[in-house]
Amino acid sequence: MQALQLNLFAKHYLKKNQLKSDLMNLTETIHNRLKTLSPTVLTIRDDSAQHKGHAGNTGGGHFHIVIQSAVFNGQNLVARHRLIYAALQDLIPQQIHALSIDAKALE
Repeated sequence: MQALQLNLFAKHYLKKNQLKSDLMNLTETIHNRLKTLSPTVLTIRDDSAQHKGHAGNTGGGHFHIVIQSAVFNGQNLVARHRLIYAALQDLIPQQIHALSIDAKALE
């Protein structure tokens, strides 16, 4: 019985830590993808813990991105967001469930 409980605990612990590792890797992936926009400012905040288990979330993470780039010069807000979504499109909605974006030009 104790071996079964220990095994269940180990599986839960490993799954929980794998999820943390996956989210850290996802944050790195997002960072690497957005580096193609040559940002002077790039911060990514993982807000997933605040939204854990809410209705409609099938497991993807919640992220807030602040990015500033000369690539955004002359671009309106919608165009800036489209550039970001284009860089991350294959991650949405399976790995990224929600994305909050603050995209600024250098102008």
